[in-house]
Amino acid sequence: MKYYLVTIVILIVISCQLSEGTQLNEVEIFPNEFSDIRSILDSIGITDQMHRNEIDSIKKEFGLASAQMERHWAKMRKTDSSNLVIVEEILDKCGWLSETEIGYNANSTLFFVIQHSNHETQEKYLPLMREAVYRGY
Repeated sequence: MKYYLVTIVILIVISCQLSEGTQLNEVEIFPNEFSDIRSILDSIGITDQMHRNEIDSIKKEFGLASAQMERHWAKMRKTDSSNLVIVEEILDKCGWLSETEIGYNANSTLFFVIQHSNHETQEKYLPLMREAVYRGY
């Protein structure tokens, strides 16, 4: 898992830099330049929503206060934590990428992962999110 995370972070850094010292926000951006980030975010979006889609069936079968439900919450928190590390790396290196740059699903994933984080993290990225809304991202 650790090596997988390191690989993803390296891909993000490479995707956000054209050459040494030249950041993507300094040049014209084309959607296909973010295909690696789009793929990563699309995968994160699937796992993020998959766990949430399972809640009702687990609750119905075992009950909200069951051991199965507690294990599911723990699994979901662990996934959310891993997803947040990657999304924070993207946001900190690239800023809030638009739907045009990364696609609707990947753009939505940025929002969902921040929404599922703690209050402090939400506040940290609120100005970036507001700017994205203002720009129509």
